[in-house]
Amino acid sequence: MMFLVYAGPDRESYMARIEPRNTYVAGTPPIPSPGWRTMSVEGGGEPDPVHISKGFGSVQIVMRGAIKIEVTAGSLREWLGRPGDAFVFVDCEGTGHSATVCNLETFQAINVRLSSDWDQLKAAFDGWPHDAQPFPHGITL
Repeated sequence: MMFLVYAGPDRESYMARIEPRNTYVAGTPPIPSPGWRTMSVEGGGEPDPVHISKGFGSVQIVMRGAIKIEVTAGSLREWLGRPGDAFVFVDCEGTGHSATVCNLETFQAINVRLSSDWDQLKAAFDGWPHDAQPFPHGITL
């Protein structure tokens, strides 16, 4: 499953299910990314306190273990991400989200930073909420 974590007009954080669209066209370059990193956390951990996404946000793909993502508003307030689940974090302002590695198994994920093109990003997904607030001005990486 794939989820968008975003700031609403009230600056609260929300979570919505989204589905990727096909953006592949033979011979064209991929959507650019300013960078990526891997994450590996042994065992369960303390919650990562409520925080906003850095830069223009990121996509996190769970490879092993589980992580609980919690937001402050909406009907879907938390999700336990397991292998194959992905989160698109674009809550670059507002109340933010929290994350907790939830089990004793090693947690592994890949985190890819997003570029600054909001329209290109949202066009890549079905189910993108109409009230998701675009990146605020003045963001730096």
